[in-house]
Amino acid sequence: MNKRLSLLMVLTVMLVILIYYYRQIPPEPVAGQFLTTKQPSLHMDYAARVTPALLTDGEVVEETDLPFNQHIGLLMGASEEDLLEWLGEPNRIDPSAFGYHTWVYNLIDDGYLTVGVEDGNVTTVVANGAPIQRFLGEQQHSYEALNRMFLFEDRIPLEMEQGLYTFQLSEQDMKMRPLAQIGDYWVQFYMDVHTNQLSSVRLLSNEVLLSQQPYSFGYTNELPEKQVLDSSELAAVDKANEKQIFELTNTIRKKFELEPFVWSDEVAKVALDHSKDMFKDDYFDHVSPTFGTLSDRFHAGSVLFTDAGENIAYNYVDGIAAVEGWLNSDSHRIVLLHEKFTHLGVGVHHAYYTQNFLFEG
Repeated sequence: MNKRLSLLMVLTVMLVILIYYYRQIPPEPVAGQFLTTKQPSLHMDYAARVTPALLTDGEVVEETDLPFNQHIGLLMGASEEDLLEWLGEPNRIDPSAFGYHTWVYNLIDDGYLTVGVEDGNVTTVVANGAPIQRFLGEQQHSYEALNRMFLFEDRIPLEMEQGLYTFQLSEQDMKMRPLAQIGDYWVQFYMDVHTNQLSSVRLLSNEVLLSQQPYSFGYTNELPEKQVLDSSELAAVDKANEKQIFELTNTIRKKFELEPFVWSDEVAKVALDHSKDMFKDDYFDHVSPTFGTLSDRFHAGSVLFTDAGENIAYNYVDGIAAVEGWLNSDSHRIVLLHEKFTHLGVGVHHAYYTQNFLFEG
């Protein structure tokens, strides 16, 4: 009898140990395919002084201050009718590469807001400045405070009807754009690593997150088909990205108490030509094998200048993501927030983004 009790006790202890050990083993990744998203690339050059010049300015939209007191989280899933009732008519509606149309609200006091609408409902929201305060509160939004609130993780499962997807965030992703789920939608937090504060947020439905694929991920079954755009649709999306890059750049400058840039059509043409050249010849650099340096390209475009700078980026999901990437790079940030530059032109062609900056002296 005593031997049986002793044996039972030994077996019980072994079972407890096995259960404890099993709980410590991290779950194995689900078998399936794995895709690595190419890390978006950035490049900047600050050109030397050349000859003084004057620029022909493009039309500048007059800014007004409009109060913003809506909770952007409530916009997710809302109808077009609700959106119009809450925010009114947008300043314009842009196409996107992901199925939704972007309603742009760029005349908000100390902020910027875009709302993606597909099939009559809101599927994504991007906000900077004032709209974030209503969403997350008035307190400072440091990385540590946000991490305590949302418990950022580097491995994010997404279960859809067509399969299971697991996003894998790199160390850089975790620092610059962590992801968290709030109810039925996701939030990308674009951090400013230089100030350790939140810069922008992007709210996404499951479908938009899977469509944009902003991180490396593994998956089972099959990937959903990507929307295929014809040349005219791609050109329209590129133009939309150019406008959004310009507007968000100026919103960020306003937050840092800097003068906004003036749009220049001539500079924008030089920027667009460089993006097209990089795409055509499959390279990523400031120096074109065909058209030379930034200074060469400005002279060829009959754009004179005193000082000039250039930011280029590649493979971001859209222009807004590219701006946030530039903000987090030391060299690009210098140009983006430079006090001396007065004019900006933006050129986007497919996945290539170019910002050209000038000082009118």
